[in-house]
Parts: sequence; structure tokens; C-alpha cells
Amino acid sequence: MPSTSSLFVTPTLAPPAPLSIAPPNVPLTLTSMQYQTFRDGFNAGLVFLQTTTDTAALGKNLPIVGTQLKDPNSFFATVKAKALLAFTDLNDDAAYTDQSIRDKLQTALVSVLPGPIDILSLNGSSGSRLQFNFNFQEALTTRSPNLDFDLALVGLGFDLNSPVVAKTSYGVQLGFGLDFDSIGGDRFYIDTLQDKISIGLDATANLASTTTGQLGTRSFTAQGTTNPRVTGNIAINGG
Repeated sequence: MPSTSSLFVTPTLAPPAPLSIAPPNVPLTLTSMQYQTFRDGFNAGLVFLQTTTDTAALGKNLPIVGTQLKDPNSFFATVKAKALLAFTDLNDDAAYTDQSIRDKLQTALVSVLPGPIDILSLNGSSGSRLQFNFNFQEALTTRSPNLDFDLALVGLGFDLNSPVVAKTSYGVQLGFGLDFDSIGGDRFYIDTLQDKISIGLDATANLASTTTGQLGTRSFTAQGTTNPRVTGNIAINGG
């Protein structure tokens, strides 16, 4: 089947032909072209998710950290780099079954996958699909130990000489799949009917006993006994 570059086709999962967990020991073998479509779509999908996360959350002005957590080398870039190891092994083996893809990805991504990758499949009058469901998890991790203090108030001209330690956590539930019967050939998709991205934030400004700052053209000295801290959770839902 010809490969296409179309991404993010949302499948319609309606009765009487829902996706079901594939039975064990019944591997589905992909052609080389189908595997390449999945591999390229998986990588492009992670770039898309990183961009979406930056646009919808981390690129916004957040208390204490501002937009400084927007980072092309953060969570999804890490997942992409780890997945590359799995795809390299698969390229060497030239064995493109659903189970071998699942097993290689499970091994490469073990540090961010606390549970198994579910394989779901559909074969019926409404078409054929193969989908891998992921539940990525990353505990609070220090993204930067020395960010600039930022009140996230545009135009105020506020600057405080106080380093900020910022940590983030991730919870990501989504499906990556192939639709084998799309018009024009096989297509990769992200199942946006099920996806959910949750980002935890814990940022603390380390104030010295006396801290200097700038407000517009005026300098000032700040004193305090409690370090400012912001914690929270940002949810991004598709569907």
C-alpha cells in the first residue's frame, strides 16, 4: 500500500466495531512501508505534541517562571530520543509485527512507562486499524535550577535577583495508530478521543536575606523570611 504523510486523523470508534485489545500470540505483520509510516508518524507526532504543550501551557506567562519552561529539549523530545533506540533495533531486525514494535518501544521507554503498552486492533466491514495506547508518566524533575524570577506581568518592568528552581511532572495518555484503509493509502493518526496531557509544576524562588531588584527605572531591596513558591497542575485535553 502507498504511504501518505497525513497525520493526526481521528478515527471514529463507534459500535458495532470498536477497537479491542488484540489477543496474545496472534501477531499482525506490517509491511516495510506501513512500518515506515508508523515510525515517521510517531516521531512527527511527538514534535507536534511538544509544540502543542508549549503553545497551550509552558509557553504561557506562568507565575514566578514566566515563559522560561518552554524548551524544545523537554519531555516529548526525551521520549522521541528514547524511541529512536527502539526504531533502530526494529530497522536492524526488519521484523515489523505489532508485538515486536510494542516490545521494542516498551523496553526503550521503560523509564517513562510504568505500565504496559496496549495493542488494539480492528478488522471489519468498517475498516482495519492498529493502535498502540501509551500511558507516559514522569515524576517531578528539575528542569532548571537557576531560572530568573518572573512575575509574568507583561510591561511591568519587574526584575528580582532571585534564582528560581523549577520542576515539572508529566502524565500523558494517548494512542498512536495506523488506519490501513484510508483513502489514498495507510495513514498514521493520534487518537484524540482518548488523549490527555497533565503537567505538574513546582517552582520556588530562593530569596536571600536581602535581595535587590528593579521596578521600571527604580531599584529596590526586598527582604523576607519565606521563599515564594508556586505549585499546580495544567491539563490539556483533546477530543
